[in-house]
Amino acid sequence: MKLEELLRSVEGPEFEAKAAQGGLPGDLWETYSAFANSSGGVIVLGLRETSEGFVPVGLKSPAKLRKALFDGLNDRSKVSANILGESDVREETVDGKRLLIIRVPKAPRSLRPIFINGNPMLGTFRRLGGADYRCPEEVIRRMWAETADVRDAKILHGFDLNDLDRDSLAAYRNLFRTAAPGHVWQALDDHELLRNLGGWRRDRESGEEGLTLAGLLMFGRQQPILDALPRFHVDYREVDAADSEVRWSYRHTVDGTWSPNLFEYYRRTIARLTRDLAIPFRLQNLQRVDDSHVAEALREATVNALIHADHEASGGIVIVRQPHLMRFENPGDLRVPFEQALVGGISDCRNPSLQRMFRMVGLGEQAGSGIPKMQRAWAEQMWRAPDLWEDPESYRTILLLPTVSLLPEASLQELRALYGEDRFSSLSQDQVLAAVTAHVEGQVTRNRLATMTPMHPADIAVMLREMTQDGLLEPVQSRRGVYRLPREIPQSSLHSAESSSYSAESSSHSRTSTSHSGVLGAGSVEEWELLLRIAEPARKQRWLPRATMRAIIVALCRVRGLRLAELAELVDRKPQSLRNQYLIPLMEEGQLRYLYPGEPTHPQQAYLATGAEKAVESRQESES
Repeated sequence: MKLEELLRSVEGPEFEAKAAQGGLPGDLWETYSAFANSSGGVIVLGLRETSEGFVPVGLKSPAKLRKALFDGLNDRSKVSANILGESDVREETVDGKRLLIIRVPKAPRSLRPIFINGNPMLGTFRRLGGADYRCPEEVIRRMWAETADVRDAKILHGFDLNDLDRDSLAAYRNLFRTAAPGHVWQALDDHELLRNLGGWRRDRESGEEGLTLAGLLMFGRQQPILDALPRFHVDYREVDAADSEVRWSYRHTVDGTWSPNLFEYYRRTIARLTRDLAIPFRLQNLQRVDDSHVAEALREATVNALIHADHEASGGIVIVRQPHLMRFENPGDLRVPFEQALVGGISDCRNPSLQRMFRMVGLGEQAGSGIPKMQRAWAEQMWRAPDLWEDPESYRTILLLPTVSLLPEASLQELRALYGEDRFSSLSQDQVLAAVTAHVEGQVTRNRLATMTPMHPADIAVMLREMTQDGLLEPVQSRRGVYRLPREIPQSSLHSAESSSYSAESSSHSRTSTSHSGVLGAGSVEEWELLLRIAEPARKQRWLPRATMRAIIVALCRVRGLRLAELAELVDRKPQSLRNQYLIPLMEEGQLRYLYPGEPTHPQQAYLATGAEKAVESRQESES
């Protein structure tokens, strides 16, 4: 096997090479824990990573290392659980060198956290930005909480029906009558209805009974909800991208003016999301159906965010509507593998009682059909596919629903100019899709294309590599499996009004742009040139003294507020590593601050140097 074939076979978001010349590396166990507690990954022993790339150095005795590996995996004083089978470890000969390839899956919820050396508080790791980090206590306790199949069934001590908003419960009953006329539960009183829905429960072992977390979340009043869950938060915003002076044009959140339970939040939010949808009615059995697949998909997206959220975590539910994009955020990670979430059919709901409550009024599905429904609706409109991902650093799941053309004409024209008409015409449909995605979103990955094409992920990886070899794409430095367009692309109309808001939003989860009109979209040409000059030492040198890098970051943030993706592009570093190693310490020291203090999840959140406000305003006035 050639090295290129090996790298292709293990293509994925997480990859670790270890030379292992002195035996089984001691830090292998940290990487095993990190991969198992994150999304899985591949460890290759006998492969060294250098500044020039990967170099096979080979192993003297792979069989001996394999035995040492499994001895350690089955030693509970070394690791808490072995999640590897015999087929997860294989020997390969690459360029004449013997290597050991270890594929570590994501650990089941019931076994997390996977920790080492018998101490979960010191031996639990996770993977962030290509490195292994020791988990703080809050993250470890969250993993323990997630081992429970049901999060919303616990009985709340000291709470009763008086903590519920009666108007919300009455409105739910009305919707229930419409969705299920004649259902036997219609005749039940509120107490018995809640019992059947899972909002009131009796523990058969202890005999204790009372209001459940699901009942309070679905129908509760504001203060009782906050008494039970101090970090509970729901937020809906509408942002007018054309007016940069206004952070939002409409908002409803936890502000004391209404009962912000999940049922009321859903009703208010879906009314705003679906208003003014320019979607024509459709015919079914020769009858007009005013409800559209897009409206149905928006209902699924909203309900999914509510029923899959970890409502005990910070950050809360945040839904933002922009002119050409809708963004759904909820605390908590995906409970099913990413690939399974895309195809549907399996649901592992964090809050099954909440799921039942919504399902009884015709909202949400138990079979995990939400994402496929969204994909169908968006494909019918020829919009760019829904984009789903997890942010392990903030413990959040994010869904983007862009209302942007799948193949914008402006992008096709730019690509024809970049590649040449003959070369562009020779591309396959999937290659065009990959190139357009890199153009509109600033980057393209295997996982992103998997949401847009039926190609097998392995075939997508091969296609991206071949496009790179042909000069159609280029790899993003230090970010394995991430590709972008060559930097020589013309910039006449890269981001039209139709796609600009989606590109700006996509950049918030570390997409890298081809130029200042993508990720680095704000500001004048002069300002852009100033930022580039300041960041030039970091872009030219991979290794800089820490003090120098800190000074560069602060200087950049004195020019204007910069988002994480913008800073990462300017200094050519991984976003997560940049944030952990520099931005967080600089904020703790008071040298940087948030552009929107108190709103860490604001969709346009950026970093600004402390005291730079007047200088920024003065420069903007002089430029205008």
